[in-house]
Amino acid sequence: MVAKVPEAPARLSREVVAFVQELHEADLYKRPGVAETLDWVQALVALDATTLTAENVRSTLGVLLKYQEDVELVDDAAVARTLERVAPSS
Repeated sequence: MVAKVPEAPARLSREVVAFVQELHEADLYKRPGVAETLDWVQALVALDATTLTAENVRSTLGVLLKYQEDVELVDDAAVARTLERVAPSS
């Protein structure tokens, strides 16, 4: 991630990777790949994100997940549970 999106903060990169790994356990129509993950972190960087939050995940999830059904499957509760595991409050 660092080589492809060097402007991404290290914490954000770690959280994005962990979040995407968690999504690979979900029953998605199309799991996000490397290209979608890089696109997502670039979108988050463009929004000046330094860490994952429920707000920035919800507003950018369509960049990561290509099918509306998958976006709907990852509801607010799923985002909150996943963030608790991958981006605990400091």
